[in-house]
Amino acid sequence: MYQFGQFTGKIVLILFLILVISALGIRNKKSLPLILLFIFGWTLYVLPMELRPFFKGNSTVLFWFGIIPSFGCAFALPIFCLRNKSLNYIESKRKLLIYSLYTFGLLLAYELLELIKGLGTFDWLDLMMTILGLVTLNIIFQNLKSKFEPIFEK
Repeated sequence: MYQFGQFTGKIVLILFLILVISALGIRNKKSLPLILLFIFGWTLYVLPMELRPFFKGNSTVLFWFGIIPSFGCAFALPIFCLRNKSLNYIESKRKLLIYSLYTFGLLLAYELLELIKGLGTFDWLDLMMTILGLVTLNIIFQNLKSKFEPIFEK
């Protein structure tokens, strides 16, 4: 049953990737920077979890593979919310910040649920990587205006 659950989880992650890419507008070349940002975050979320079993004896790699998914998840989730192309660039910056705060709240709630006995461990480093991912995403979006502004032209 455990292996079936892992297999199902992998299928869901791949389907989510396809859904998001199509929602962001794969046919519209202007959407490519947004899609690439999402794929970057999604890869940082998925790849370390898939590679962990191959590094069981290396505590340094396992440490980084344990916290990098938090960065990737925080980096990718707000991008999905920008699929509404009726926004202009200034509105999209504001929405990205709001979605980033929602994402932080969601991931904070997840970490707090970890405190319930048997569900895992609360990890401050996961929260720090979440904040770092959200801040990095917003800085990239702000500083690469020339890449993102055409996506939100009305």
